[in-house]
Amino acid sequence: MDKKMRILILENTPGQAELMEQELDKGKLSFSTKRVETKEAFVKALEEYRPHLILADYSLPSWDGLLALALAKKRCPEVPFFFASGPTVKDKAVKTLKKGPTNYLRKNRLSRRGPGVRTA
Repeated sequence: MDKKMRILILENTPGQAELMEQELDKGKLSFSTKRVETKEAFVKALEEYRPHLILADYSLPSWDGLLALALAKKRCPEVPFFFASGPTVKDKAVKTLKKGPTNYLRKNRLSRRGPGVRTA
């Protein structure tokens, strides 16, 4: 049985996805990741990769994280969904949390959330 957590990363910048992976490594999690950018790839990954956790950027060039959240809640409501973004305005984070993600995290601080990610 595969003990690795499958993490789906919705991120258009490969370097930012690598930063998230490095931060997760610091949290001593056993995981594998799949990075997607487009809505089509995201939906396909929900069905085929079957993630245990979703880390999504809030802003993407062709669509946004709120639509990804709605799709994830519809297709796999049991999967924790975290927005992982850079420094943000506090009001934006609060408004986003009201839409139902598990949490809103900063990409460069994921290692501090290792226990929370593991629990989710």
